[in-house]
Amino acid sequence: MNLERLKVEAEEKFLQEVQFNKKYCGPIKDFSKTPTEIKYNEAAILRENLILLKKKKEEEEKLNRIIIEKKDTKEFEIWKKEMEENDNIKRMEEISKRKILNELSKENTQDIKSKKIAENKLNMLKLKEEVINH
Repeated sequence: MNLERLKVEAEEKFLQEVQFNKKYCGPIKDFSKTPTEIKYNEAAILRENLILLKKKKEEEEKLNRIIIEKKDTKEFEIWKKEMEENDNIKRMEEISKRKILNELSKENTQDIKSKKIAENKLNMLKLKEEVINH
């Protein structure tokens, strides 16, 4: 209570010190009743035009964003399915290539192995003949 009273007294004292002598002042005019004339020069007109163009551009961008965000997702889903199918096809092609390469390398190693075995047998026969002949 004491704090509030001191606060009120301090505000009243401050307002008395700040108040000017109202002896020569008339009543405040009400400007809301009288229309004001605004005289535009060329710079003011250009400035207003620029402000209007900026607002129009912002509204168009906002509308475009709304249109894009609310667009039906069917197109995206169709595109997503096509991309997944393409990826699956590429994966299957890669797998089949690997299988073919594995089979080819397996056949190649078997051929090399059989040739090496045949070559070793021939070498063994030659060595046996040499041993028998000597």
